[in-house]
Amino acid sequence: MNIVEPILFQCKLNPIALAICVPGSKYGPVSYGMLERFIHNAARTAVKSGIAPGSLVATYINDTVLHTSLTLALMFSGVTTLSLRGPKPVAGITPDAILTDAPGKISGGVTALGVDQSWLEDV
Repeated sequence: MNIVEPILFQCKLNPIALAICVPGSKYGPVSYGMLERFIHNAARTAVKSGIAPGSLVATYINDTVLHTSLTLALMFSGVTTLSLRGPKPVAGITPDAILTDAPGKISGGVTALGVDQSWLEDV
């Protein structure tokens, strides 16, 4: 069992209950049912983008709901995640890719994949 499975259990148990509510997110309040869809859709999109289990992927995403959903999706997929506070990778750590909603700001020669709302939508 990985750390995301108890969250997905809660999603099945209480799909209409509030899961995430943060000010400033364009996604508004997110129910557990919606969070489950976000996790599965983002996981599928990550796999289609070439992110494999066992990879190290850094995230630099401004929207809290998008960031949380993608982090959970990556962890569910067996990917190690690292959340960045800025557009540069952490010194001494070379991720396989950086997922970001600001791809033009990434430096350091690491592959940057642009993420947006489409990663959370049904594919």
